[in-house]
Amino acid sequence: MSPGVDATYVAEAANTASLSVTAEPPGHAARRSLAGRISDKSISILYVALVACFLAVGIVQTLFPIWQFEPLDERREPTVLDDYLTRLARHDPQLPATLSGWFDDKFGFRAPFIRLYNEMEYRLFNVSAREYIGENDFLFEKRFFDYEIKNSRSAPVLERNKGLILTHLRNLNDYLARRGIKLVIVPIPPKGDFYREYLPISAPRLPERFLPYEVEVTLKNWTNVIYVDANAALRAALDAKTAQAALYYRSDPHLNFWGALAIGPAIANSIAADARIGMPPWRKFSDYYRWPYPAGSDQRFLGLFGSFTENILVPKNIEFPFADTNLGYWEKDPNFHGFEAMNESSIFEYVYHTRDIYLSDRLPPVVIYGDSFADHFALAGLQDEFAAVYRSRENNRQLKEVVDAMPQGIKYFLLIFNEGTIDRFVYPLFDVGPTP
Repeated sequence: MSPGVDATYVAEAANTASLSVTAEPPGHAARRSLAGRISDKSISILYVALVACFLAVGIVQTLFPIWQFEPLDERREPTVLDDYLTRLARHDPQLPATLSGWFDDKFGFRAPFIRLYNEMEYRLFNVSAREYIGENDFLFEKRFFDYEIKNSRSAPVLERNKGLILTHLRNLNDYLARRGIKLVIVPIPPKGDFYREYLPISAPRLPERFLPYEVEVTLKNWTNVIYVDANAALRAALDAKTAQAALYYRSDPHLNFWGALAIGPAIANSIAADARIGMPPWRKFSDYYRWPYPAGSDQRFLGLFGSFTENILVPKNIEFPFADTNLGYWEKDPNFHGFEAMNESSIFEYVYHTRDIYLSDRLPPVVIYGDSFADHFALAGLQDEFAAVYRSRENNRQLKEVVDAMPQGIKYFLLIFNEGTIDRFVYPLFDVGPTP
């Protein structure tokens, strides 16, 4: 020890330092005492109380909706609880499942909770229970792949469906031919098939024996119909890089303006070749701008809290919604306020007429019958090629009604549809009946 340092002082200093290190901070003892009094039983009681409170609020919201939530796009009919007492009296084994489904559909906070779950899946893991999240922000509905794989899995079923589809299309063609009208078949490839390279690894690949391809091979060889190869037209636009954007919406399964612009001239050119007249020059588009396309059906089906806008490059001189021009004018059904904003009261939702001074170099009048995949051809200018265009929506009117309502002078009947749902033609299109 150094001279001049008291040994007693050193010992006392060391003891004081030891006590200062181990001393509890202020309030620590009180918190430790409170934690000791909170038992596992208390925590369980608190948890049960919170769950009961949540259920009570949920039931109140179910019976007396206080907050209004945006409904989910679930693409199914809600569960219906009918004849409850009768089913209960006869001990219906399906009643519990029906009751559970009915309660799930009616629960007051169902929509926001599902959106919260979907949001967490999408934002954190880039997956969805409803959609495949592809490259370049492409969305693909899972149901489409399940549907197509199911239809093409069994070779005997595929052959049977192929035969029925061809038979019914042949009957339609014969019926039209007896009226002097030629059938034009335009199958549009579904987005999940055309843009396979954008599919995620988790998406199943479509089978090699794909029902639309099987039917397509035969239709191409029919000499008494006009078959327009929309897939080839779209591929040609991609290869030539004439389209300034994707050909389908990223957030919706449909063709966009550019996809319709790629197929439209192929339709007009095929009809012009059959009619043995020159195809009128296609409308020129220029001066493009970014149009904010609202959430498409694929995005809505994701079921998120918010939605993202898809900016599509479109020309400024596009006639939307259906404005008259110096070339022609529109006759719109009073119920027609835009694409798919229709009820079932009309057969033709709109008719386009070319003005008299331009009729001499136009193709003959046509009817466009099909699903929503035929919508964007009006934006791309297909109607400018014809003397008149009558548009009928497949899900509004039966085919027989449309054929019977066609005015005199119609020369071509365009059947435009999503190729992925070609098995709809497995069922008879209509009773062809006697020769008109």
